[in-house]
Amino acid sequence: MSSEFTVKIKNILLYLSLISQFQNFSLAMTQEITRSFSDSSAEKILSQMSLDEKIGQLFIVGFPQNSFDQKLKKHIQINKIGSFILFKRNITDLVSLKKLNSELVQYSVEKLSVPPLLAVDQEGGNVARIETTPKMPYFFQLGNIEDSNLIYQFGKYTAELLSSLGFNLNLAPVLDLADSTESSFISLRSFGNNPIKVSTLGYSYSKGLLDNGVIPTAKHFPGLGNSRNDPHTSFTSRNTSLNDLETFDLKPFKEFSKLGPNSAVMLSHMVYKNLDHSLKPASFSQFIIKDLLRSRLGFSGVIITDDLQMKASSLASFGPSQAALEALMAGADIVMLSWSLTDQTKAFNLVKSAVSSGKLPIALVNEKVLRILSLKKNIHQKSNLLFKKFQTDDIRVLNQVQKNIFTTKVNTALLNPELLLNSKNSKNKFCVVSNLNKIFDKFKFPNFHQFLGFKLPQNTSAEEFVSFFKKCPCEVFFLIVDNFEQVRLLNAFSPSKDKKIVVFNYTHPSALKNRDKFFNVIDFYGLASADIEALSSRLQEFSLLVSKKFKQNSFYKE
Repeated sequence: MSSEFTVKIKNILLYLSLISQFQNFSLAMTQEITRSFSDSSAEKILSQMSLDEKIGQLFIVGFPQNSFDQKLKKHIQINKIGSFILFKRNITDLVSLKKLNSELVQYSVEKLSVPPLLAVDQEGGNVARIETTPKMPYFFQLGNIEDSNLIYQFGKYTAELLSSLGFNLNLAPVLDLADSTESSFISLRSFGNNPIKVSTLGYSYSKGLLDNGVIPTAKHFPGLGNSRNDPHTSFTSRNTSLNDLETFDLKPFKEFSKLGPNSAVMLSHMVYKNLDHSLKPASFSQFIIKDLLRSRLGFSGVIITDDLQMKASSLASFGPSQAALEALMAGADIVMLSWSLTDQTKAFNLVKSAVSSGKLPIALVNEKVLRILSLKKNIHQKSNLLFKKFQTDDIRVLNQVQKNIFTTKVNTALLNPELLLNSKNSKNKFCVVSNLNKIFDKFKFPNFHQFLGFKLPQNTSAEEFVSFFKKCPCEVFFLIVDNFEQVRLLNAFSPSKDKKIVVFNYTHPSALKNRDKFFNVIDFYGLASADIEALSSRLQEFSLLVSKKFKQNSFYKE
C-alpha cells in the first residue's frame, strides 16, 4: 500500500471522526436546550421570544423536499417556523423519514430554542401517509366495534408508530358524522353517523394517541357531514341549523374537549349559512371559533386551520397570506400552508406587519403562543427526542384490530337469532352464492344437508338473477359481492319478503343502494383480514352449527 494512499485513508477517517464528534456535540447541545425548554415555564419561554419567533409559532407548513437541504434551513431560519406537516412527497423510505424529522427537530431547537410540532395525516384507509402491513383500517370499519379498549389500543399503536418516526401530532381522528353508504367527501373516513358512537370511539382513539406521546387533532369542526364536495377543490356549504349541529355534529367534539388543553381541533373550510351570516368559512368565523368551539364546547386546546391553500378557504379576493391573517384574527392559533414556501414567507411578513400596526394585537398573539408552548411542553415530556425504537411485535395490535373487526362483522351476520331459528326446521336451507370457486372449498367434504352452494356465472342477466331467487329452495342466502356487475344486479333487484338475503359486500359501500331490502349487508371494503378464505372458514363453522351431516361428498354446484 502506497504512503500516499495511506495518508488519504487517514484523512478520510479523521474527517469522519470530526463529523461524528460534531454530530455528537450538536446532539448534546440539542438535548441541553430541550431540557431547558422542559424545565422552564411556558410564560418564561414566551417572555424571552422575539416578535419573529412568536409569529413563527403560529404557522404549520409543508415543503416539497424529502431531505433537509440548505433552502429549507434558510426558510426555517428566516421565518422562525414553529411546526411542520409532512406528506407522501416528503417520504422516500422510513429511514430517510426518521432522519429528516430528526434534523427538523435538531435544527429548530438549536435556532429557535423551541422544539417543533411534527404533524402527519395518519387516519387509516386511503388517508395514511405511513404505509403499514396490513394496512390500517378505515375509521368506518372501527365503527362496528363496541370495544372502547380495542379502539384505545389502536390509537396507542398509531402513536407508537408515529413517535418512532419523530411525529408528535396526528391530524386525526375524523369526528365528522358521515354515512359510509353515501357518496361524500368524508364517507369511509368517519366512524359513522351515530353521534354517541362517534363520540365514544373518537375519545378512546384520541386518548390512546395522547397517552403515548402524540397529540390528537379532531377534525373538521364543526362537522362536514355528508357533503359531497371536496374542499380541496371546490366551495362547500351546509344549511344545518345550530340546534341540529348541537344535537348531532357537535357531540363528538364536545366529548373530545374533555381531553383538555393538550389536544388540537382542526377547523373546516365549509360555510355554515345558518351560523355565520357573513358566509365566511369556519376557519374565518369568530362565532364558530370563539363562541361555539371555545365558549359553548369549552375547548381549551390549540385550534388549527386546514390548509389555507385549499380552494374552499378562498374568501373573495383573499390569497393564502390574507387568509392566514384573517384566520388568526378570527381565533385560530395555528394556520396551515402546506406547500408554497413563497406563500409562507408572504404570510409571515403580512402577519408581522399586522402585529406591528396593531391590527392583530400582540396580546392576542401572546395568548396563542402561550397555548402552543404549553402543548409542546406537555407532549415533549411524554415523547423521546431521539425517537424510541418501534417494536415490530407491535404489529400484532394492528392484526388483532383487523381480526376483531372481521369477527364482529361476521358474527353480526351469522349469529342473528332470526337466522338461527331456521335451523330448527329441516326443510329450510341456506344457500351460499358467489362467482368465486374458493368460497366453496371448505364445504366440499363433507356435505351438509341444509347448505347449498351456487356458482353465480359471469355476465348473469337481470332476468336470470331474478329467476334464480324465485326457483331456489333456500330461504336464507349468503351472497358474496366482489364486483360492480353484481352490484348492478342487486341495485335493480327486489327480493320477495320470504327470502332473507345477507350480502357480504367487498365493493365500496356507497355502490350498493337501497340496502333496506336486504336482511343484512356486511361491508368488508378495505379490510385486510376479510379475505375470501377467512369468510369461507366462518361460513363452514356456521354450517356446522346449523346442519346435519350426510355421507354424500359433493357440495359444490355449478
